[in-house]
Amino acid sequence: MQLRRAVALVLVMASGCVCGPPPGEFDSPRASLDASVDEPVTPDASVLGEDAGTDAGVVDAGSPNVPDIEVSASAFIDLGDLAYFPSANPPAAAVTRLVVRNVGRAPLFLREPAAGSAGPPSWRITPLSGGRLEQFCAGHFDEASQSCTGELRGYDVNAGLAPGDDLELPLRITPEGLGVSEFLFELFSNDPDELVTSRRLRVTTVFVPPCDVEISPNGIDFGLLGGGDSLEQAITIRNRLSQPGQVCLISNVEVSNPAVFELVDTPRMLRLEPNATLQLRVRATAPPSVRPQPMAAAAELQFSLANPSLGIQRFPLVVTFGESCLRLSPRTFDFGSTVVGCATPEKAFHLVNRCWAKPLTLIRASASSTPFLATQQFGTRDQLAPGGMLENAVRVRHRPLTNASLIGSVRVEVLQDGRPTTYVAALRGEGVVAGPMTERIPASTNKTDFVIVLDDSGSMEDKQQRLHTHLPAILEAATSSGSDFRIAVAPLIGETLLRPTSTGARWLTPATPDLSGEFHHLVTSNFPASDAFQGCVETLFRTFSNHTTSADRNRQFFRPGAALSVFCVTDAPEYWTAPTTFDLLVALKPGLRPAQLRYSVMRFISPVQGCSSGGDPNARHDGFVDRSGGTREDLCGTDLSIPMQRVGQVSFERRSSYDLTGTPDPSRPLRVYVDGTEWAPVTTGSPQITVWTFDALKNQLAFNPLAQPPAGAEIKVEYERACLQ
Repeated sequence: MQLRRAVALVLVMASGCVCGPPPGEFDSPRASLDASVDEPVTPDASVLGEDAGTDAGVVDAGSPNVPDIEVSASAFIDLGDLAYFPSANPPAAAVTRLVVRNVGRAPLFLREPAAGSAGPPSWRITPLSGGRLEQFCAGHFDEASQSCTGELRGYDVNAGLAPGDDLELPLRITPEGLGVSEFLFELFSNDPDELVTSRRLRVTTVFVPPCDVEISPNGIDFGLLGGGDSLEQAITIRNRLSQPGQVCLISNVEVSNPAVFELVDTPRMLRLEPNATLQLRVRATAPPSVRPQPMAAAAELQFSLANPSLGIQRFPLVVTFGESCLRLSPRTFDFGSTVVGCATPEKAFHLVNRCWAKPLTLIRASASSTPFLATQQFGTRDQLAPGGMLENAVRVRHRPLTNASLIGSVRVEVLQDGRPTTYVAALRGEGVVAGPMTERIPASTNKTDFVIVLDDSGSMEDKQQRLHTHLPAILEAATSSGSDFRIAVAPLIGETLLRPTSTGARWLTPATPDLSGEFHHLVTSNFPASDAFQGCVETLFRTFSNHTTSADRNRQFFRPGAALSVFCVTDAPEYWTAPTTFDLLVALKPGLRPAQLRYSVMRFISPVQGCSSGGDPNARHDGFVDRSGGTREDLCGTDLSIPMQRVGQVSFERRSSYDLTGTPDPSRPLRVYVDGTEWAPVTTGSPQITVWTFDALKNQLAFNPLAQPPAGAEIKVEYERACLQ
């Protein structure tokens, strides 16, 4: 992360030029600048009506000790439409920021070399179509006095911009009437191959009725984020005007502190139709590593409303970086589309204390906006033990009030180390008018991520040889299926990273050299003398869910779009006291849908001579197997080759079920299309064959594995939405 210098420019207006601070503070740059005004300068392609893109900023070969300027934004910057009101006080303005970066290896001075290195930055402003010099401000603009001061505090006029440093250069255009205003902004520097960097700017002022809007909330608190975490939240704007043509124009949308905050799918200018709602979405991202002690970062989201008495609107943004103990599972929940005025079924969030030495005191839970309704299922001052989990801690439903796609949040306040701390998970939902729902889903591919969890406790010693003999049947099933697979073995006691191959790789692929030998290397283990195995589920969460550097590295195993299969081999029940749910298993891999998970287990079922058990089996594994469509095999069977083949077939087969985001009305039919052709649920003729079914309990569309859509095909599902109150 680069440190951004706080800088400002001091301006003096002249004919066709803005430059330097007033005389007396520095030697006057007047003579050199007056001479530069008349010097022929070759403009960027934008002056000729072309978009030259961002400056390349490549250091000259053979010249290692030269500066190299890089300026953000394309050579032509269209600031879009701006509402103009003659009586507006303050007057409306179009604003933007250029980020100037030194990507060279010597100090960069924003000044003509002929004028010397030391001194304030200098540039030239040339009015083009419809523009006047007095309308343009570079550098700081004082809102209170409505004057262009141009301060660049933090820019060392003697040292320049050091290699690797950058600064923000504000630019502002204040039009004086309707129409187009264009300017050419030329920034001088001592970059030997870019003495002048130019940007052409344009703004178009238009007449629109004054905005009358409702805005909520008054700011965004992203809560606490751990290292590398990110969260998206939004400011909601509703146009209260409802007559045709009463459009609200929103301009100059931007967010400060771009090292932490960024706008998401939000242009600089938006038109809000009558009686419509939109959101300005902002994402906060924590640095890869954070200190244990909380540290806050702040910024502002700002935009201009087309209203002569409102001007620029500013909303505070704040996020805290620190040790992240509480995990809301899932981190994001999408309720899909719901008819306006109807409610979705409740969805449950679970709370997990990921810190193994700190209890958390639960205070309260709430939803951030009206369409999302949250109910906490815990009492104030309830304790969440280290490593513990509270199932169904917060129940949330979505009841949209407007025809719009919105993002909200569920917030949980706790005491962590005695300090009030807020954790936030994102909620998504779309309000739609009554009518048929259409979902488009890409057909699954043959890409599978496969994790093996091997019980390494002492009670497994008598099964070791048989396992080593028959586990390769899983690899044979993977290769014969044609699957694009990754295979990994979860770490054992005392290890934190996925088990390495003989070459140090952490997983196998079809291209792994000596694939069978490396597979044998991964699944062979020296079992300890004591019963120390943590259990399959606990091992999975320790490997992928803990907020540690090792877990972050292990999560690199997961590929977007790939299905996930888990195979547990154990002779004992789960001793982990924290309750777990199928939803929590799904949440181990970000973006995974329930239908993409397979959980299989080979466990102690029937006692036979020579096969002992580490404890009485429990139903936790069986529940995961039944919910996911995996397979349950007997560890004490006389021949393990056939069970291992079944595990491989189930784990690496293409997924044939698809989760729907909406809830279909059970009294109305579903219609399914594949690449535009409707597929009936059963074939015609004799005998009839079932092609697809719908499981209302799981909210899944399931195809006959022998009649799957081609990989990558578009599956379109049409149905009427259920309306709950």
